[in-house]
Order: sequence, then C-alpha cells, then structure tokens
Amino acid sequence: MECFNGVSAINETILPSASVDTDAYQLGLGLEYKDTEGNVIQADKLPEDLKVSFADSKDVFAEDGTIANKENIPSANNSITVVATVSSESQDVNLTEEFTVNVVNAGDWATVSGSQLKIDNDIDGDTDASYDNTVNTAVVGDDMILFPTVATQNDGTVLSEENDNAVQDWNGQVESVETSDVTVVTVSKDASGDTVTLRPISAGEATVTVELASGL
Repeated sequence: MECFNGVSAINETILPSASVDTDAYQLGLGLEYKDTEGNVIQADKLPEDLKVSFADSKDVFAEDGTIANKENIPSANNSITVVATVSSESQDVNLTEEFTVNVVNAGDWATVSGSQLKIDNDIDGDTDASYDNTVNTAVVGDDMILFPTVATQNDGTVLSEENDNAVQDWNGQVESVETSDVTVVTVSKDASGDTVTLRPISAGEATVTVELASGL
C-alpha cells in the first residue's frame, strides 16, 4: 500500500445536455491518486478504506460521480465546478480538491492522431497553389501545409479516410499553432482556423504544436 497526498481529475469535459445519451455516453468523474513524489498510484495499491465523493455547482453529478441530472448540464462553452472529497482513516488522509469540467460541443475535435505535410505540386509558377504533393521532409523556402488525417470528435466519432468520413482541412478547429524553433521553421494559421502553414527557414529539427479550439 502506498501513501498518497494528492489527486487530480481524469475527466474534465462533458457534452451539452442535448448531446448526452446516458445509456451510450457513460461519462463519470474520476480521480488519479499521486504519491509524495507526484507519481500515479495504481488502483490495487490504494487503501481499502478509501472513500471518494463528489459535489458540483450545477447538480449534474451524483455523489459517486455518475451523471444524475442530464438536464442540468449547461450549454457548450460553459463549465461545472466540481469538488471531490477523498478520505482514508488508515492513512490519515482527508483531502478536498476543486476542479472544472468544461462543456464542449459534440462535433468539435478532442484529438488529432494523424497528419501529413503537403507542398504545392504546381511547378509552373502559378500562384494558385494546389498542395497535393505529400512529403516527408521539408525544403528551405518551400511552404508546406499541415493536413489532419485522423481526428476524434468530442462525442467519440473518428473522422478518417478509413471510416469514409475523411477530413479535408482543419475545419475551423485550430486555436493556435507554435513552433519550438523559429530559426528552423515558422508556422501560421489562417483566420478561419482551417489551414496551418509551415515555412522552413534553415536545416534542423523543430516541433510544431497545434492547439485545438476546444482547448484540449
């Protein structure tokens, strides 16, 4: 048995009331337990007398963290404040932790797990770039477009060519884009959040990070 001194929320998003089918969408609040060094403690290492209860600002969840009142879930872009109480007499632990559950649109993207780089395949100098040539390496001076290939919506739907619902662009889901080294590559997005452009500056390696509009 490992002694713990901290907890953190596992689930921090929920769909709006109209998008939640409690028979198919079994979201429940959950916690991770941390030891004194911040490492996650596995369930079989927790004390047997561990007690956990939840309370929230919208009366959405039951004490055990399951959805009790679906109709109380607010609309997207709102939030629910949750207070978790954790206790164990054998470990002399009595913790109270507050966290926020954000209400997100069902069709917004939760994650992007596949992408590819493309350059303009038009070699005659035409300014109408088609960006239909997939590449694995970058050439200094040649702009590239980062295309998503696999995306998962907040409702669990996976968008991909394999599922016959391929994504064509970022679909307005890009909030921001950053590069780890602007001397190697610069990055930008268009105003609509549909297109992410990379411009190689010099030889080297850089990491490009895309933050989704959902904030996830």
